[in-house]
Amino acid sequence: MAVEDPRDPREAHMHGYAPMTPRCRMIIIERIASGRPVAHVAAEMGVSRKTADKWWRRWLAEGEEGLEDRSSRPHRCPHQTSSRLEARIVRIRQRRKLGPARIASIVGMPASTVHRGAVSAWTEPTGMDGPADGSAHSASSHRSAGRARARRRQETGPDPTWRRLANAGPGRDWPP
Repeated sequence: MAVEDPRDPREAHMHGYAPMTPRCRMIIIERIASGRPVAHVAAEMGVSRKTADKWWRRWLAEGEEGLEDRSSRPHRCPHQTSSRLEARIVRIRQRRKLGPARIASIVGMPASTVHRGAVSAWTEPTGMDGPADGSAHSASSHRSAGRARARRRQETGPDPTWRRLANAGPGRDWPP
């Protein structure tokens, strides 16, 4: 078995602190396949014996595809709000124009859950228009706007009007 090209595009998404890339996993497999003990190979590669053994067993069962990264997303989420209940929350929000706290008392669930459902559906109870693309406003967009204002203030310095106001005292003319 040959080691893959180090410029493999599949490894381009790996961050700098990734402990194991598919190429490193293949090196482990090659060394174990050559007859070396799993514990020795694991120590050389800086991983636990259990981890090296896991990759070995995956490779035996699935081949090289078993060495690829897998999604950490759960297969299911049993406590997720049902789409039927979300539709009810949206309907109440549209028709009665109530906020999350009032809707929560009607549907019998926490206000934070109601808010998450309403925001994810992006329905505006007050009749105000939402974004053109239909996406929800996020708190991060408001924070980033505040950071942009602060950055502009740093780049341009303090507003000269405030400086003049601070220097204005009794008996001084305004504006200068």
